[in-house]
Amino acid sequence: APTSKTSDFDELEEVQRGEILHAERLFDEAKKVFRKVLRRNPGNDVAKKFLDDIQRQEIQDLLGGEAPRKRLGALDTSEDDNPAKVVEKLEKELRINLDRADIKPVPDLFDNVEAFGRYREKILETSLSLPARDRIDIGVAHLEMGMFDIAQSIFEGVVRYDEYKLSGMYLLGVALIYGGKAIEATIRLEPLCRDLTLGEGPKTDYMYLMGLAFERLNDLKKAREFYRRVAMLNPRYRDVPDKLK
Repeated sequence: APTSKTSDFDELEEVQRGEILHAERLFDEAKKVFRKVLRRNPGNDVAKKFLDDIQRQEIQDLLGGEAPRKRLGALDTSEDDNPAKVVEKLEKELRINLDRADIKPVPDLFDNVEAFGRYREKILETSLSLPARDRIDIGVAHLEMGMFDIAQSIFEGVVRYDEYKLSGMYLLGVALIYGGKAIEATIRLEPLCRDLTLGEGPKTDYMYLMGLAFERLNDLKKAREFYRRVAMLNPRYRDVPDKLK
């Protein structure tokens, strides 16, 4: 929720500030401004138009082979391959909430299925030549845009690297759940929840995703059980208290 007071919010001024950032191609900051405007006024067509334009330009940059910018959410996982830290960075740097239930594919980016297929093939081919960390950046960008199939394929490659396996599996789980493959997500995550060698932090993260997956499958009994197990390890973990209520 916005932290500033409503009386301090000038919608027109914020839109103008976003336009300036957009003109300077500071897309990361521009998106932050326009999304703030839409949180206050979901019907602001100007903010929607600029967000759509930014998304299209990011797609063009990727297709044109430009180096991924910071706007793709450059993750610093060198300190600790901890899914919780990765998620925290994603939400702070990309302004996305991986728990929200309204992530949907970006509409009208492609004229037809064939165009999307060509785009998908080029992205996956290009990502193969990139370091694992850069692949995470690109996977996160497509996760944010609702292109779950592409994000899933990219994260499948990332989890093969031991250094990024834990964070990669978390992101893969998110892509599967929101991509309508909750059953597959439970199959992939269940062994990690039982892994006695994992620390309490990563195990909590994976059990939370298991709860989210079963909630998507409308199996509330199993979802509640996993959320309870998360609460036992960390009573204040994310939105678990509200989910249990």
